[in-house]
Amino acid sequence: MFFTVGLFFALDLLLERPLHETITELPISDELRDSILDHTGSAGEALRCKLSYEMCEWPDVQFMKLDELAIRDAFVEASAWSFSVSEEFTNTTA
Repeated sequence: MFFTVGLFFALDLLLERPLHETITELPISDELRDSILDHTGSAGEALRCKLSYEMCEWPDVQFMKLDELAIRDAFVEASAWSFSVSEEFTNTTA
């Protein structure tokens, strides 16, 4: 669920369409849609935390009972994974 929310959250950039339009047209659960659009539920709260981290909105960087170091480590690890996947894709399609 969390991975899918993170993936689908960027659909507006990939498809060059407003996120709300794109998400509401997909056959996905209400929970998944609400997590992406309204940041509700655990996955939506994680997404909100990620977005706050990216914007350096430190008071809003919180998720469950994770401390700041755990959130930072998760962000860095996810970013490194994303970069490596992107690099692999670029190398195989070049």
